Amino acid sequence: MKEVFKKITKIGLVNLIIIILLLIILEGGASFYFAYKSVRQEINKEPFLAERLHTEYDPLLGWINKPNISIDHMYGPNVYLKTNGQRFRNKDDFTIRVPERKIRVICSGDSFTLGYGVDNEHTWCNLLELIDPRIQSVNMGQGGYGVGQAYLWYKRDGAKLDHNIHVFAFISADFSRMMTKSFLGMPKPLLRTRNGKILVENIPISRLSSHKTLKYLKFFNVVRLASEIQGVNFPDTLDKPAIYLEGEGEELVGTIFESLKKINKTQNSKLVIVQLPTEGEYRGTINDTLYKFIRQEAEKRGILYLNLVRDMRQVSSSKMSKFFFQKDINGFDGSKGHLTPMGNFFVAQKISKALTGID
Repeated sequence: MKEVFKKITKIGLVNLIIIILLLIILEGGASFYFAYKSVRQEINKEPFLAERLHTEYDPLLGWINKPNISIDHMYGPNVYLKTNGQRFRNKDDFTIRVPERKIRVICSGDSFTLGYGVDNEHTWCNLLELIDPRIQSVNMGQGGYGVGQAYLWYKRDGAKLDHNIHVFAFISADFSRMMTKSFLGMPKPLLRTRNGKILVENIPISRLSSHKTLKYLKFFNVVRLASEIQGVNFPDTLDKPAIYLEGEGEELVGTIFESLKKINKTQNSKLVIVQLPTEGEYRGTINDTLYKFIRQEAEKRGILYLNLVRDMRQVSSSKMSKFFFQKDINGFDGSKGHLTPMGNFFVAQKISKALTGID
């Protein structure tokens, strides 16, 4: 009996030693990987999420642009990003009142509206001014935002400004983001509906995201490596199908649209809802059900709805490919798949044409 016990103990100790050695090897490899990653980032000055350079903590939204920030070479040589004192991606602050003989357009949305990869002048929101000089555009786009965050930011800060038109833009993935409590480990608000009203959960947002938590657990680099391998990569989410919004999700979308319409009505402003295109949706039809649902919800409330995916499908594939960055810019994780200056101009042209029909 003693011999058997010794044998089992010996096998157990050997296995334990093997496991410890494997962990040491994995930890050493992971440490080397992160050391290389840090050196590369320092040499090239390339953050893994561009938003970390120009945003800060917000207790309601999770993250928001820093005010009056100016980064001359944000996305490359002379591809700058500048925000005003109101945290919008504009050069100058806006008065509460709309300037005489101007049409103020507020643009709400995610990184496609912010203009990830292009300078201030080549965002589709700013290009509206180039196409029609009467327009004064307010860029309220933010990287990683879902429909819920874009709605909350506009309601809190955008509605303070008088405006004539509100363009509420999104990509399909923004509806999936709306249904989660975090984005790439960054905590965010979660919207719910109850008795026709919108409730905001998970606030105030925690200051310590999982990214920061893992940063402080320096010994467990293997855990960090595993989390990065298993994590959702930002560019991959752009073309992924949206979660089908059954039940509460569908009700939430309708309630948000209804709330936006009421806010704009008090502002004497016209609401326009815009489905922005992604490259994968050129041929992929998996989100067509979502487009149909959004159109029905918009028509039910008398809201103008533009589906630019449909317009994109009318151009040749060779031209369409020039609308989107085909690789990451300067190593920024997430810039691939965003709108190029040409893509932003395509979007601006389509929206501008629709706005000319608004009284």
